[in-house]
Amino acid sequence: MHHYSQDQHRAAAPLTSLLIASCAVVGLAYWLGATWLANQILGIPGGLWAVAVVFATMRWAERRGVDSWFANFRSRGLSTIEMMCRHLPALIAPIASVPERVANAAQGAKQGWLGNEQDTPDPINYGISNIQEGPRTVPSRARHMPVRVGIDLSDHLATRLMNSPCAIRVDWIPLRNQSLRSQELCRLHRLDAVVHNQGDMIVATPAEVGPLEPAWDDWAAPSNPITYASVFPMRTDAAHISFGETNFSDPIEREIAATLIDAIVQLRHAPLRVATVPGSAAPAHLPMQHLARVIRERAQTHTLLPSYRAACRAVSAWLAVNPVDWSDEDILATLAACAGALSHEPEVLLRAAAIRFVLGEDKAGLEAVVAADVFLHDRSDRASSESQLPFVQSELSMGGDDPLAFGRIAAGLSLCASGASADEIAYMRDDLLDEARFVEWLIGRDDERLVLMQVFRELQRQRDGADSTLFQAA
Repeated sequence: MHHYSQDQHRAAAPLTSLLIASCAVVGLAYWLGATWLANQILGIPGGLWAVAVVFATMRWAERRGVDSWFANFRSRGLSTIEMMCRHLPALIAPIASVPERVANAAQGAKQGWLGNEQDTPDPINYGISNIQEGPRTVPSRARHMPVRVGIDLSDHLATRLMNSPCAIRVDWIPLRNQSLRSQELCRLHRLDAVVHNQGDMIVATPAEVGPLEPAWDDWAAPSNPITYASVFPMRTDAAHISFGETNFSDPIEREIAATLIDAIVQLRHAPLRVATVPGSAAPAHLPMQHLARVIRERAQTHTLLPSYRAACRAVSAWLAVNPVDWSDEDILATLAACAGALSHEPEVLLRAAAIRFVLGEDKAGLEAVVAADVFLHDRSDRASSESQLPFVQSELSMGGDDPLAFGRIAAGLSLCASGASADEIAYMRDDLLDEARFVEWLIGRDDERLVLMQVFRELQRQRDGADSTLFQAA
């Protein structure tokens, strides 16, 4: 066996310490946020390349006589590894984020130069790739700063709106007779939205954010056609809000308008402009909560205001896909107010039914489904029942982690049966309930399957009653 001399052991000890210190430095950098170290370079993780570079640099410094600097620490009883762990975190923390900062700066410069003329990525591929990466952080303006809203109205209207008794902070920026378009004004004055005249109506238009088109055209009108995706939209951001012909003399109307503007801006700044995953910080949670409070408080007095009805559409759609930590009483009161103000819109009734099913209010949920089914039967813009069934089947297979999925499935059955006869509903019931028997997240939840059976039974009863009425009329 070969024996190393004491001098050889003494010479190898610093190399081992330097190697361990290099690994510690790279590992600490990754822990502090330099996740790019996990990317492969020539088939080898970047962290290994970094270890080699750090080791070579420290070895070079030691040979150049800088070892006396290390000796100063060793004289105090500190090893090389201890010294690195104690003194380098403050130096590595800003360095670790340099690649990400450079990438963000390059992207910002590209957007600044190209503006709206840059190529828009494919919305489907863009959304899927980003959803796979997980939820993003909310932009700083949406999370920390008040919204900046430009007002391009007459002096008395602008003054009234700027004096809105709003629970959220809005920085109002007066604009005098601007001839530019709303998006040009947003870019010129760095605004989040602009309130302006559009014909005889007053409209609020948010600034364009991101490559995706808004999911909703205007909260002041229901989305057409009626489909599962429009009744339960995964995104609720809108292109603009119309307040109608108003002079903003009512302080409650001004409060609703200001809160609506804040909500539409926050939704446009949301990550990917999609509904946030349960448990994450939703940027529109606070303005939506303010809207819901106003809806509940003014349910008996202001239901005819266009802004009030727009708030009901936005809040009901948002509640149907975003779990909230509100009390059941507040949620049910908000839904009752929305359904009362828009009792002729089946979309709002079905959203109310979905959440009521989730909260265990099965009787009220069934009543809302039946009422919505009556209106759906008279709507010419409803989608075919065959095209809506895949949405329900998709929720069955993928909705186990969403606490609101069951409610949407139960209420969505009305969309699947809107154009079907009683016999067709029976066939649909047998197929869907048989499929539900093998859905993992519904195993052992007989109460939910019973609710689905009751919904089918009520829909069949509606068709049997309609058929008998037609027969008697003939």
